[in-house]
Order: sequence, then structure tokens, then C-alpha cells
Amino acid sequence: MLTVERLTEIPFFQGIPENLLEPLAKVAEEKVFGQTAVVARQHDEARDLFFLLDGAVRYLVLIDGIQELLVGIDRRFGAVVGWSGFRSPYRYSASVYCEEHSLFVKIPITAFDQFMKSSKHYGLRIMSQILAEAVQRFREARDYLINSADSIRALNLVPSDMSSSSDPTSFPDSYDAATLLERLKDSPFFTNFPEEYLHFLAEHGELKTFAPGDRMFTEGEPSKNLYMLMQGRIRLTFRRRLELAEELTGFSPNNQVLFRVLRESGQVLAWSSLVEPFLHDASATMLESTQVMAWDREMLEQHMVKDLDFGMCLTKSLLWLTGNRLRVTRIRLIAQHYSEEIIAIKGILKQNEDQLPVSSPLHKLPYYLENRLTLSDAFNSLEMMQAGGGELERRVSGWCLEILKDVRTELEVFHHLQAVYDVVSHAPPGLTTEQIRQEACKEFIKLFSKTPYILRGEENLPDTPGNIFIMNHLTNHAMNTLPNNFLITLDTHFLSSMIIYRKYGDDGGVRVVRKSQPDEFGHAQYYDRLNYIYVYSGHVEPPPQEDPKKWRREQRKQFFDTAHAYLKSGKNFIICPEGDSRDTEESPLPFKAGGFLLAASMDPEPWIVPLAIANFDKNIVRTPAVALIHPPFRVSDRVDVNDKAALDAFLKAYHEEYKGYVQEAIELGKQYQRGI
Repeated sequence: MLTVERLTEIPFFQGIPENLLEPLAKVAEEKVFGQTAVVARQHDEARDLFFLLDGAVRYLVLIDGIQELLVGIDRRFGAVVGWSGFRSPYRYSASVYCEEHSLFVKIPITAFDQFMKSSKHYGLRIMSQILAEAVQRFREARDYLINSADSIRALNLVPSDMSSSSDPTSFPDSYDAATLLERLKDSPFFTNFPEEYLHFLAEHGELKTFAPGDRMFTEGEPSKNLYMLMQGRIRLTFRRRLELAEELTGFSPNNQVLFRVLRESGQVLAWSSLVEPFLHDASATMLESTQVMAWDREMLEQHMVKDLDFGMCLTKSLLWLTGNRLRVTRIRLIAQHYSEEIIAIKGILKQNEDQLPVSSPLHKLPYYLENRLTLSDAFNSLEMMQAGGGELERRVSGWCLEILKDVRTELEVFHHLQAVYDVVSHAPPGLTTEQIRQEACKEFIKLFSKTPYILRGEENLPDTPGNIFIMNHLTNHAMNTLPNNFLITLDTHFLSSMIIYRKYGDDGGVRVVRKSQPDEFGHAQYYDRLNYIYVYSGHVEPPPQEDPKKWRREQRKQFFDTAHAYLKSGKNFIICPEGDSRDTEESPLPFKAGGFLLAASMDPEPWIVPLAIANFDKNIVRTPAVALIHPPFRVSDRVDVNDKAALDAFLKAYHEEYKGYVQEAIELGKQYQRGI
């Protein structure tokens, strides 16, 4: 038992009459926990509310039943632990450990239930305090997520994100009362509202329409309305707190981290309008023409005071919504920490397993996600549940689809690689080589539109074709492996499609590729149709034992003659002077002289256009690929290729220079991932 005076020292209880606090004080007790002691265990029934008086606590979420991940730390005097006991399923949503010896006040949640029944006015005040604490926990988790992860990409709002599929004028200017009532009833947020409250909301709401790209509200600005999505799509982003020497001002697009996209009718946003300090916690941008229902904050607050039952109903729904947002944020923390979405999905299913039907297809998700060949089944199940599942199944499916956004893009890229292979390998016999290359370029442009990349220096491209493009060559990532074990090289195809084809409108240039080995059927079927220039390795066609030097001279002459013919006809030529590939961090290897000798052997001499690349050896869905075009040069302006010593010195010096180009590309990729 505590004295009422001791209880009122806690900010949570200040302003409540002492006589109303007496029943709470009688059942309250001070409790000391040692360092590392467990205050609350995730998934246990939430029976008690704790108030931190001294010390610090750590919030951890259990991952896959094995390991716990830190999602927050709190040392605020009066911090509330166990607020999830006020919302379904009334279980602790995280485990709480003491960071050090800590002192708490512990009160059974049943006592608060009695308190709220005995005094509606102060009961609403208590519930509002609980809501404020939940929002505080959400904000901490959100900031922890944004600030702790280099792996989170800042997402630019580019024109391709916007859609003009629906004209704003196509939305109704008004709805009849019955239609509005049905829309409110269909919203999970308003599920528990009595019909009289729904009538009130339908009568006092205002329809607002936004065009693609419009900003509905901006993080940090006063929040004056509560909104419900009627039709459209809304992107919610948070401002990233960058550790820079000078504070950034404004809300630059590349300082925004995507939190979620709202697309389902009935979803509620801008709940910060009813929680102090009444400032928007996020920015909302329209991805397409969108209509919302808006309720004025002052009007809602006045009605909450006038009708306390309405106030309690609205506050409980806000607590439910905040809890969902917190749960999604913590799951995203898990996914970011482990880069394994399957763990995050298991976490969501675990947190909801006591409410999901045992027959729900959602329980199959972890198994579908284990193999790339069954990923489509996972997305089919999720979309089926979103369309026709129960309320919880729809909600869980939405969370899962957000977490699996990158996985879905990876699947799309994989399918697109298969499509590229089919476009080339199974092209109709009547198509020319140039037409096949052009079709391949078009498909790769579509593919790269799905992935993040940085392309700079296009102003350095010569005005006319017939140039030699050189680039450092990177190894392939395993995710690019097709079912026939053929690995499609992405870096050279990026040069062909995204740079050469888009600049010159030709067939993407001619490449030098190694001749397929006898067992590489997929490799041969693909490159034979593209009709690039083959070079032979010793494994494919070893030089003859008799006069191997003569054989090499003939091979070289044949290569030069073919390359000369392409360049003179106005074709661009692509060559990787390393003669091999490496990971980004090991690139570039020492340069061979062939490409430079080729340029010097021609009259007029073609431009050499250097391209430095990074990250094409990585998962290009999760890591931005980088391509930097440097100013072109003529070999004769840099070295006399007939002077072997001078040529060797040039190759060595230029290799060092190129290392700097690649390091610049690497750094740009890192800055992109940090959101700078």
C-alpha cells in the first residue's frame, strides 16, 4: 500500500483528486528489481501496470522464439510499463528488463478498470495518459528504427512513384448518409463504435480531395485533423535525423524514410491530432488521386468532453491503432537488424497466433518464404487474405506485404531476368541481331526501373556513337542465377541499356564476352543470339601445340578486324580492360593493354569513355548500384602506345586513377543508403 501523496508524485496521476486515487493507492506497492531482472515477459498476460521511479529499463522483442532484439531503452521518471494490458489481446507486447537496479510502483490493471467505471471523466483522463505513453513508445521505436540502421534506404519521391490513373474530379463531392455509415462500419478503427457515434462522425466529417504528389501534411507541423482514407494511396514518411555538422532545414525528399503506404479504404491517419503535442509525426504524400474524410480536432475534443463515452470509445480506438503502429515498427526493426524478412513474418504470426484461425493460410507463410520458387505462393496467400480474410487476417496480411516489399521486388527482378533471357534466347528467327539487342535493352530498362541506382556524368557522353566504353567488371550476385544455372551479367547490360541505348538509340553497343564452355548451354543460347565478339579461354579452345604465338597473333588480328568494322560503322564498343571480374571492394584489377591498343590502331581515333561502377555484385534490390561516367579521352593524348615502357607506366598509373573513380562510386552508394 502507498500513500496518495506518494502516488501523486508520479506525473501520470497529477491532477486527479486524491479521494479518487485512494483505491489505487491501497493496492499499489513499491517494488525493487535488480539489474537484468525481468519486469514483464513478452506474451504473458498483462496483469499489472508499472511506473518507473528510479533506474532504467530495456525493451526487447523475442525473435523466432530464440533470441531477443533490443527495441528501446527508457529511464524517464514515471515511465509506464505494461500499457498493452489496456488493449486486446491484453498481453505484454515486449519483454522488459532492468538496465540497472530499479524502483517501480506496481498497480493491478483490474484496479484501473474499477477506477474508470467509477469516474468517467477521470477515467478518460487515465486512458488518455495510457494513450500518450503508447505514443511515446511508438515515437521512441520509430526514432530507434530510423537512426540505428545504415541498411534503411532513403526513398526519393520521383515522378515514377506518382500515378494519375484516377482524375480527382471523378470522386463524388458528397455521399448519402447510408453510404458514409457503411464506409465507417467497414473501417477497423471504428469497429467498436455504437451506431449513434458513427452517425455523428458521418454528419461532421468533411470530404477532401488531393492530386498525385500533393502533400496532405508535413512532419512537425500542427496536426489539426483526423483523417480516414476513402479512396487512393498515401505514402507516409519520417524525417531521418542525420548526424551532420550543421542541422538540415526543410524536408528534403532524400531525407525521408518510407514507413508505410496506406491503400485500404477505412485506414485512419494523423492520430497525432488528438495526442499532445498535437504535431504531425510523419509526412503524407499522395501517390495517386486520393479522397479522405477529415474531422476537425477541436470539434472532436469538444464532443469528447460533452460525451465522455464517445471520448473513451475514440481514445480506446486510438490506443488500438497506436499499438498496431508500434508492433509494425518493432517488426521492421527486426527485419532491418537481421535482413531476414522470414524472421519478421514469424514474429508477426507469433504475436497474433492466439487470435488467428488455426486454418488461416497465413500460417504457411514461413514455409513459402523458404524457397524462391514458392515466393509467388506467399504473395498469393497474402493478397487472398487481404481481399477476403477476416479483419485480423487482412491487417496481418497488410503488415506482411509491407515487410516483404523488397522480397517482392526481388521476385519481380528474378521473373524479369527470366523474361530477358526468353526475349533473347527464344527470339523469332526473323529478327536481326540488332533488333534482338534492342529488345533486350528495353527489357533491362524495365528491370532497372524496379531497383535503386545512381547514374551520373551523362553530360560526358560524346554526341555521336562509335566510341569505346571501358568499365571495371564485377562478379555476379547469386540471386541473378536462372533455373538453368545461367548467370546474367548486370553491370555490362546496365551500360548497354541505361546509358548507350538511351543516349544513342542504337542496339546498346557490341560487347566482348568469353566463349561458352561445352556444358554451358544457357550461356551459349543467350550470347549466340546477341552475336557479341567472343574471346576464347584455354578451357574452351586451347592454342595449338604447334606455333601457339602465330595462333594468338591470328586471334588478335581477327578480333581487331571485327572491332574495327563495328566502330567504323558507328557502333559503340564495350570492353572490360581487366580481363576478369571481382567484387566491388577488390575492383579494379590491373588493366590489360588490348582496349587501348585497339583505340590507337584506328584513324580517326575513337573516344575512350570510362565508366566506374559499384555494387552490381550485390543484391541490387537492397543496395543501390552506382555508375559514374567520366570525361572521355583519346589514347594518343595520354600515351604513345608504341613505347612499351611508356604504355606499361600508363596502364599502372591509370589503374590507380581508376581506383579513385571506383572509390567515389562506392562512397556515393554508402551516402545513398545513409540517406545523405
